Amino acid sequence: MNTGIARESMVSIAELLAPDRPDVVREVRTDPDGNTWRALIRALSERGLVAVFDWEDDPGEIRSLLEALPSFPDDLSWSWYGAYESEVDDLDQAEAVERLLEVVGEGCARIGRVLLSLETGSDSYAVIFMSADDYARVPALGLVGLESVRLGQWSGIEMPSES
Repeated sequence: MNTGIARESMVSIAELLAPDRPDVVREVRTDPDGNTWRALIRALSERGLVAVFDWEDDPGEIRSLLEALPSFPDDLSWSWYGAYESEVDDLDQAEAVERLLEVVGEGCARIGRVLLSLETGSDSYAVIFMSADDYARVPALGLVGLESVRLGQWSGIEMPSES
């Protein structure tokens, strides 16, 4: 892909993810290293617009990170969380984190939102919430490394029952 086209695609995704933050867009556009993907994640993270965490992090801490995001949907229910905690006792940490993200993503889909995962190139996760309408514009940008997190995407496990 042409570097200029790739940069403009990254600028477009920055505009989608941080529409009221021209500083994020500027940082992606002017990244001196030419790694606009890393510049995007760094710019979003430094401003608290994306949750970045490791697969080894505690699900309760991850939940707090998600809730602290300005894009966190006010109407996203956590009524299933108690059942989740009970059901993941036998899973390893990576599976428990994947399960958490999938269930949050499924809850988002029910309310017209998307939990978007940005590829980090490592064992870490970078996630942000966006509207389903905005997410519908993502494929036209021709970027890989952005995906809507949904139930069963990684784990194949079903939605826990709500308590």
